[in-house]
Amino acid sequence: MNEQNLQLISLLAQKLGTTSEYLWFVLIKQATISGTIDLIIMSFWLSCIWIVYKFINNKFKEKNGYEPSSYQYNINHSERLTSLVIWSIASTVIILIIGMCLSDTISTFINPEYWALNKILTAVKTK
Repeated sequence: MNEQNLQLISLLAQKLGTTSEYLWFVLIKQATISGTIDLIIMSFWLSCIWIVYKFINNKFKEKNGYEPSSYQYNINHSERLTSLVIWSIASTVIILIIGMCLSDTISTFINPEYWALNKILTAVKTK
């Protein structure tokens, strides 16, 4: 860590009324907590995608021995198609958001010092 970053940490620690070593320790510890929470949230959204997909497939599954009329079949087919299109758009958006957040989440586990430094620099930069 260079001298400028140490000065920023010391300045932030003074404003918070603590030592820079303690502040750094807390931020490193927070990195794994933040990464774990991010992974739980990502897993939740991926589970939601899977559950909704299974629900759509089960809802429009044809029953054994039941031949729907052509009118009813067209309604079910168009409803299934509409449901799958909406599902695929929502799933794509969720997966893109997860993909954008994944590098930050991985860095919390592999390199928590970088994550902590990035948080400090972001906090100082916005003020």
